[in-house]
Amino acid sequence: MIKLDHLSKSFKLRKKRIVNAVKDLNFEIEKGEIFGLLGTNGAGKTTTLKLLSTLVYPSSGTAYIDGVDIRKNSKEIRKRIGVAFGGKMIYYRLTGRANMEFFGKVYNVPDLDKRINELSEFFEISDRIDDLVETYSTGMKAKLAIMRSLIHDPSILYLDEPTLGLDVGTAIKLRQKIKDLSKMGKTIIFCSHYLHEVQEMCDRIAIMNKGEVISLDSPDALRNKISVGKYLKIEPATDLDKVVLVSEFNAEVHSGHVVIPIKDTNHLKDVIQMISSKNVNILNIQTTLPSLEEAFIELIK
Repeated sequence: MIKLDHLSKSFKLRKKRIVNAVKDLNFEIEKGEIFGLLGTNGAGKTTTLKLLSTLVYPSSGTAYIDGVDIRKNSKEIRKRIGVAFGGKMIYYRLTGRANMEFFGKVYNVPDLDKRINELSEFFEISDRIDDLVETYSTGMKAKLAIMRSLIHDPSILYLDEPTLGLDVGTAIKLRQKIKDLSKMGKTIIFCSHYLHEVQEMCDRIAIMNKGEVISLDSPDALRNKISVGKYLKIEPATDLDKVVLVSEFNAEVHSGHVVIPIKDTNHLKDVIQMISSKNVNILNIQTTLPSLEEAFIELIK
């Protein structure tokens, strides 16, 4: 588990200007959770990961990784975490196996050959593990980067843009592997600018802006918080029912369904009451939520 306790970080720039990169982060991430960090460039995501990795020291507050204080025991923290930033942090002029052996020896991993073989099979690159990394595809490099972060079997993973530059098929497979890691009990902080995969992957998402968390909830709850992009999608029983709905609500028709924009809960109630009062026959009715991208943009505003 990860617990952020009023964690903050400020940097002093030239001319004595102070930048508050991270401001009073105060939340918990549960064991086995895939937790998304979203934000525009400069929102504080990278600084947050650096703080949790003990690469920078907090200005105030602290955080606990499996109960260990990041201020007091950085060496123990680093045993418990794995960090992967896409295809970075691996040596291209070595083989995949040599990369894994190097980092495995840094962490004093016991029975290292067995561990490398396990990870190679899990990520399906056993047939290429002894080839030079510079001959790998982008997807294979991304897999190797995550393997490297897992070599010492950490309980927590920080993944920053793990699918960046991957083709659709490879990205889908890699996302499934990450989900499998979560099911195995790994706690994962997942950063990505691909909002569709954040929506698919994450149990909860923290949206950051100017160093602060402005909203933290499940993907569906975040999408529910805004009115933009909410619609009532109605399948009328007859053409006459369709005409009544279109004329009454000045609605649009898509693929035979009448689509009515919904402003808020009260507006939804009014629409339902109006439909009932007009005795319109309906075969199916459902609400559609905005995309996470629409929610993100509105919440940032």
